[in-house]
Amino acid sequence: MECLICGTESIDHPTRYDGKEIGCPECGRYVISGSLIASMNGYALVINEACAELDRMRDRDEVPILTTTNTRLHRLSS
Repeated sequence: MECLICGTESIDHPTRYDGKEIGCPECGRYVISGSLIASMNGYALVINEACAELDRMRDRDEVPILTTTNTRLHRLSS
């Protein structure tokens, strides 16, 4: 699978969360909620904000979880 942040080939890990747990060699391991994945149709993550959120959560020794409340999307150009 591809990382939903940077597009690098990544590993899809089993997770107990509603969503996906992704292991990316560039972005690290993170969870992305099912609701955020569902809302990405035609949109992409605002990458600098997603990376900053991942860094904040890692600083607190938490598994980073990206959701619709802590991550913004932008419309992909057609």
